[in-house]
Amino acid sequence: MNEFEPKISIVIPTCNRPRLLSRAIQSVLNQTFSDFEVIIIDDGLKERADNVIEKINDNRIIYIQNKTNKGGSATRNIGIKKAQSSWIAFLDDDDEWKPEKLQEQYKVIRDFGDKIGFIFCGAEFFDQQNNNTKIKKYGADEKIKNYYKQYISLDLKVNTSVVVIRKNILEKVGYFDEDLPSNQETELMMRVTKICEGFCVNKVLVKVNFLEGEHVGGNIDRRIKGKELVLEKHWNELKKKPKILASYYYVIGDLYRAKKDFILAKNYYKKSWQKDRTKLKSLLLIVLLQNVLIYNIINKIKSNLMDLKLK
Repeated sequence: MNEFEPKISIVIPTCNRPRLLSRAIQSVLNQTFSDFEVIIIDDGLKERADNVIEKINDNRIIYIQNKTNKGGSATRNIGIKKAQSSWIAFLDDDDEWKPEKLQEQYKVIRDFGDKIGFIFCGAEFFDQQNNNTKIKKYGADEKIKNYYKQYISLDLKVNTSVVVIRKNILEKVGYFDEDLPSNQETELMMRVTKICEGFCVNKVLVKVNFLEGEHVGGNIDRRIKGKELVLEKHWNELKKKPKILASYYYVIGDLYRAKKDFILAKNYYKKSWQKDRTKLKSLLLIVLLQNVLIYNIINKIKSNLMDLKLK
């Protein structure tokens, strides 16, 4: 590392939310660790963030405007490629870091950086009324560990804003998948954890804000498509693990049930049950949905008969 290279590059994608971006940037500038650069990639065509950047006036900030809307994954990838540091942290424009976040993670880089490919920490989650809905710590020992099994089995899900990843690892796995409409973070980390070990700083150092309708994951069709594409992309690995595959089928079934597409929901629960006979929830939902479908068919017949009588 040369003397002009920052120790950590921070990538912040933003899209039409300059007010929220200002808050996120301030949480970065409030860090107790200061040897970083901030790369802000503006993917919003309706509300640009240039006024926010000009008011802050910090020479550690690099501001890039996309000429066309590219989406979250492509926008993050632009930031990764622009980064000068060997380590890259991510922050979504509606999230915030606690002041000691980078300091705690840099301690791990300093002590174990040559042995690991990523570091993550705990987070607290807030809804749009700023109510704390969940605190997520991972109960992990603070030591070097292989997290691949936990990731591929869906036992471990971390938000982008909690991770710091070695740049050469991101280059090796091929960056964020720009074809996925959702689940980009989880899918990236499935590839990352497959080739390197990581370290969990088991402290709550990030505030994740879930604003209704703002997150990509809030659109149920995109969530379903993303899950199905992840399943397809990692099929060769998942098909060897029936119980894990059953969990994927079950999650997709839940999404279709939330969408009230009970036929597809029941089909996925059936697949889940066939792969794991201990998954009794799948069996129960198959039975319940069968009754719902029968009930809906009867009601439709009744409605049609009523229409005929009225005619």
